[in-house]
Amino acid sequence: DFGDNLNLSSAKCLQGAKDTTFTADVARKFAARAKERGWRAEYLEFAEAGHEGAPYEESMKAYEWAMQQRRDAYPKKFHWTTDHLHTARCSWVEIAAFPDDAETVRLNYQDEFGQTTEKRDILKDAARVDVEVEGQEIRFTTVRAARLRVYWSERVVDLTKPVTIRVNGKEAWKGVPQTSVRFMVEEARRTGRRDVVYGGMVEVEVK
Repeated sequence: DFGDNLNLSSAKCLQGAKDTTFTADVARKFAARAKERGWRAEYLEFAEAGHEGAPYEESMKAYEWAMQQRRDAYPKKFHWTTDHLHTARCSWVEIAAFPDDAETVRLNYQDEFGQTTEKRDILKDAARVDVEVEGQEIRFTTVRAARLRVYWSERVVDLTKPVTIRVNGKEAWKGVPQTSVRFMVEEARRTGRRDVVYGGMVEVEVK
């Protein structure tokens, strides 16, 4: 369930009742499910608004609210669901590849004027990774993931001692994490983040 991704953060949905691109009935279902599942999500609907038509004042309030939100950058227990590699990373874990035989569908994204803005191939059935860290052991349970990346942080494990990575119950990697200042700088440059530090990375196959 993609909505479970909200377990690590809060969300606010500003919906126009007259939106014909992302219709209000879909957003209302999301709001009902968020309430049912206990997600930290707030739903606001505006009767006269269309697509991206929320009142300016409300949009600015939502922006200011978003800038104040904080989440744990180094969680030790979480799960992540995705259908595309562009959104396959959560914190220090990334799904690096899907199985070659994973079935995909093509989506045609359009704006409110019916013009195509993007075409994207996504998984027909989403991939998921469940993550749990206990001491120096990292455990993954995966669905439709072929390869994983683990980005090393001292906030997750002790980087001076051996770490064991288990994937679907099997040992996939064991050793002392390798880190470097070069990787740290390149990662910060790539992500644009200066407040989250990763000193290295290891890639493991899902078998």
